[in-house]
Amino acid sequence: MLCFGNPNGRLYFFQSCKDFTLRLADSVRRQRFGAITPGFDLMLALREGMEEILPGDAHHLASERLYVSITHYKSGRNHLVSRFDSREELLKVTLGPFKF
Repeated sequence: MLCFGNPNGRLYFFQSCKDFTLRLADSVRRQRFGAITPGFDLMLALREGMEEILPGDAHHLASERLYVSITHYKSGRNHLVSRFDSREELLKVTLGPFKF
């Protein structure tokens, strides 16, 4: 989970990340087959958690600090992404590789 925050709000964001992680783990544990239970959408839960926690300028905070390795499935070529033009792009890049 990505956690950002300014120096004054850092503890708030870390606490939010911790709370979300514990809620998600509890939610997965309650599922009959865990994260692979039919009808349980782990990616939706992750996205909703990230949208709730990440500040509006998360893409600025992550640019040139977070590097995501992306491999093109047809060509097999690898790309490192470290610039994010929007918060939505940051979410897509960080969650995009995890399609089930």
